[in-house]
Amino acid sequence: RRLDHRPFVVAAVRRGNKSTETSLIEMWEFTNQLQAIQDRYKISDVLIQTEDEDAVRELQNWCSMHNMRLHFTHNRRSGVDEFSSKFGPTDVNMTEEGRVATLNLVIGSRGLAIVGSLHSAWLKLQPAFMTAYHGKAVLVIGLAGQDHWNSGSYLGPEASAQQLLKSGEVFQAVPSLQHPGRASRPAAEETSSLLGMHP
Repeated sequence: RRLDHRPFVVAAVRRGNKSTETSLIEMWEFTNQLQAIQDRYKISDVLIQTEDEDAVRELQNWCSMHNMRLHFTHNRRSGVDEFSSKFGPTDVNMTEEGRVATLNLVIGSRGLAIVGSLHSAWLKLQPAFMTAYHGKAVLVIGLAGQDHWNSGSYLGPEASAQQLLKSGEVFQAVPSLQHPGRASRPAAEETSSLLGMHP
């Protein structure tokens, strides 16, 4: 059984030199939300998007102990934001970095929810792809009170699907999460085989 045929949530975990922009969010803040998503919606698959290999191992260990499945792209993770001209090394293969980012956007667009820091530009971009794929607002969970420009970008009846939480809080249930907007597309099967997805 592949990720293509199962609902999943995206965990966007900022680590490494991201600490120069804002404090790093502890993994327990992510797992609190993942446990609640599993309990409320029976979603047991997680796609992690991160530049840090330690974050993958940490979340993999937690998922293994909580009957959840972790998925990730098979690529080098240096632990720093290599797109940054300020912090990234000068010998980075930006074509490869762009490929990895694009693949994560494409696969992540099929997620039903995303968890991470609303201080991150990635959480402005990835939810837009998810909303376009599903044809409706997806659940966006901002952790640890971190916000830069993303909070409040959902309006009207969709506003409840974007939640900025204080440290230790758990998201409020969103009924529409139980009713995906679109079925999985056949092309998605081909995409994950190109990704080198795990498991």
